[in-house]
Amino acid sequence: MNKMAAWFVGVVVAGMFVGAGHVRAEEAGSCYIVKATGYDRKIVTEMLPEAEFKALEKTIKLEQKYFSKAVALAGKEWSADEMNKKTPFPGGMLKPRTIVSSQKFSSSAKAGEQLTKLENMEAKRAERLAEQEKNTRGRGRGRSAVSKKDLKKEGNLALAAGLVKTKLDALVAGGGSEPGAAGKVEEGAKVGAGGAGLGVDAKKDKGEKAPQKGEVKEALKAVL
Repeated sequence: MNKMAAWFVGVVVAGMFVGAGHVRAEEAGSCYIVKATGYDRKIVTEMLPEAEFKALEKTIKLEQKYFSKAVALAGKEWSADEMNKKTPFPGGMLKPRTIVSSQKFSSSAKAGEQLTKLENMEAKRAERLAEQEKNTRGRGRGRSAVSKKDLKKEGNLALAAGLVKTKLDALVAGGGSEPGAAGKVEEGAKVGAGGAGLGVDAKKDKGEKAPQKGEVKEALKAVL
């Protein structure tokens, strides 16, 4: 093999290694666009790194396994609270989280572009629905009364979903047994997807203070 041929082979082989390294580097930063239902059945769309997506899949499987037990524990604690005497526990309206769809992207940049498109589409859809609702409900006291009722219902559902999440977290961590003392209603007001919300990214929940039950009650009184 002459010098020119040897040089050419060396360049080709080096190019192959560089290309393979680029693919591996890009794959290492792969992300998923995930659509998942929250405990309140609402769909949440979120971008997750591959490691967090895999962890989410495992967590959701465990949550589905312990969901009935978590709802029973949450309902028992809800009923024991004096503030809930006239408010039935809306456990029947809650469902375990599920992954509706997932799409893998080779980089966070590409996933971010797709997420932005989906968010814009959802924002436009929400605007159309809001306009339709406005036209359907009409004006005056009728629309106001419905809004108050819906707000109260949403507030109770958020509290119930948060309490179920607290119980689920404890059950998942304890392998099906709830360690320590039972959580309080006010500790779980944050709804997770999730977070549908997806509460999909558990890391985002760390350090955030959940709204207190009393604060929700005061907010409801303000519009009644």
